[in-house]
Amino acid sequence: MIVERHFHLFGYRATFRTNYPRAADLLAELYTGHSDGLPPTIANLYELYHRPESPSGSQWVIAAPGIAAHTKPTFGAGLNGIEASVAGDSVRYRHGFNTVHGALVYAPQGGILLSGCSGAGKSTLSLALAARGLQVGGDDMALLDPSSALMRPFPRCFHLDSRSAELLEGVGLRLPAEVLRDQFVMPRHLGVTETPPVRVRFVFMLEPQRLALPRMEPETQAGCASFLLLQTGRAGFTDRDAVRSMAGLAGSARCFRLWSGDLGRTANVVLRTIQTNSC
Repeated sequence: MIVERHFHLFGYRATFRTNYPRAADLLAELYTGHSDGLPPTIANLYELYHRPESPSGSQWVIAAPGIAAHTKPTFGAGLNGIEASVAGDSVRYRHGFNTVHGALVYAPQGGILLSGCSGAGKSTLSLALAARGLQVGGDDMALLDPSSALMRPFPRCFHLDSRSAELLEGVGLRLPAEVLRDQFVMPRHLGVTETPPVRVRFVFMLEPQRLALPRMEPETQAGCASFLLLQTGRAGFTDRDAVRSMAGLAGSARCFRLWSGDLGRTANVVLRTIQTNSC
């Protein structure tokens, strides 16, 4: 049986087709509130098929716009490949938002943006903060409305490898076994049901170097804006537009550079920084 789901992600329309209903259900859950009742958009077609008769190691076939069909060894790898393709294509769509490479976290003091290059630890740190009572919006991508300076997360799953899962378990984050098996963690697994637009009050710029102990240093708003420009997709915006948007974001936030150490200690440093700088 072939199942289809249609999504409308901030103007970008996508169709997902699969013969594995659980895949359709998980994507629909991830994109809650973004279902599309319009006719299918075949041009933006994403497909995942289970081929149990295939040799072990190549039972999941995926295809996406501009990418030839290829195989993945596990269901989680296939679904993650589809989700990453949808996110990447959405970034390039002219939806009117600045796309910032970062994770958005909600705290009583306001929005927290964790930004930095791939591998800097945004995902694990945001989930460690979730274990300490904050709410995560999504992984890797956040959308800034340049007209209001409000930010919202793009709906993404958290891709956790076994090492990240082990670290998070060490700071008290417990996740269902099937979630860890598929490496497809959604905000709802952490009790998050709403991710409204929020004004960012704290920006933490994660440096790629790891230290024995975490270190935090205040950063100027100009330095923060420059850092964020390197993490911002243009998607039709001019460089001047991007500079203006990042300056506005940094101008209303307290900005810090963060060198991570032990995950639990790093999360504690972030929480203390928020609590002592919230006035």
